[in-house]
Amino acid sequence: TRGVSDYHENNISEGGYSVEQVYLLRAISEGLSQQGSDLVISKDVALSVFSIFRSAAELIRSSSTKEATSPTSSPTVDVLRHAILILRDVCSVEDRKGLPVEPSMLNVEDLQVEDPSTVDSLLSAGLVHFMLGLLQELGEPAIIRKAKNKSRSTGLGSVGNSNGQAAFQAPEGGEEASPLEPQLVCPYKGFRRDLVAVLGNSAYRRKHAQDEIRRQTGILLLLQQCVVDEDNPFLREWGIWTVRNLLEGNAENQREVAELKIQGSVDTPEISELGLQVKVDPETGRAKLVN
Repeated sequence: TRGVSDYHENNISEGGYSVEQVYLLRAISEGLSQQGSDLVISKDVALSVFSIFRSAAELIRSSSTKEATSPTSSPTVDVLRHAILILRDVCSVEDRKGLPVEPSMLNVEDLQVEDPSTVDSLLSAGLVHFMLGLLQELGEPAIIRKAKNKSRSTGLGSVGNSNGQAAFQAPEGGEEASPLEPQLVCPYKGFRRDLVAVLGNSAYRRKHAQDEIRRQTGILLLLQQCVVDEDNPFLREWGIWTVRNLLEGNAENQREVAELKIQGSVDTPEISELGLQVKVDPETGRAKLVN
C-alpha cells in the first residue's frame, strides 16, 4: 500500500491534490481525534504531513495573490485543513522522553543517543517559523484592525480592541504601528485559530519551543490572538492557552511580556451602557474601569 508521502509526491507534481489524499488525511485526523494518545503517529508520517501542509499552504498563497476573495472549498483547502488538525493533535501529545526514570534503567550509552520526539522533529523541520509566518501574513485580527483604524479617524490615539481589552506594544516601539493588513486570504473559517492551536500545543512544557517562538518575535503576535473573532471560533481561548504555555517556566518570555506597554483600550457598548469606561492608569500602565 502507498503511504502519505507517496500520495503527496504523486499529487503535488500535478499542482494539486486528489480526493484520495483528502480521504487519507481525514481518516488520520479523525483517528487522532477519536483515539488520542492511543494512536501513535510516527516521525516519518508527521514530517510527511507537515510537508504536505507546507505545499498546500504555498498553493493557497499563490492563489491569494490572484484572488481578492477567500478560496472556495477545494481538495487543496481540505488537505490544508486536515493536515493542520493532524499537526495540532500530534503536538498535543506530551513528550514522555523527559519523564524521570530509575538510574539503573539507563546505560551511559543511552544517555548519549539523541532520540528526538515527533514534536521535536517537527520543530527542527521549521514548524514554528512556518506557522508564525502564516499567522503574520493573515494580519492582525479584524477586531484590532477596526479599533486602530477608528482611533485614527477620531483622533483618539492608541487603542486596544473593541472588547475593551488592552493592546500592547514593545517598550521601545515608539509610535504606534499601523494595523497589519492581511497579505494572505484566509482559506477557511478557523484557519487562524488552528495556527495558534498548533503553536500553543507545541510550546506546552517544551522550553526550546518557547524560546524559538520568542526568537522569532512571536510573543507579541500571539498576544494579539487573545481576542474574539467571528471567523475563528474559540480563537481567544486558544490564544490564552498558547500564551500560558509560552510563559510557563520560562523567565525570558515572562520578562519580555512584563516589558510590554499597554497602548490603550476601547470601550464596548456593554460597558458604556453601564456608565463605565476603560482607562489606562498612567502610573501603573494597567487597564481599569472608571465611572
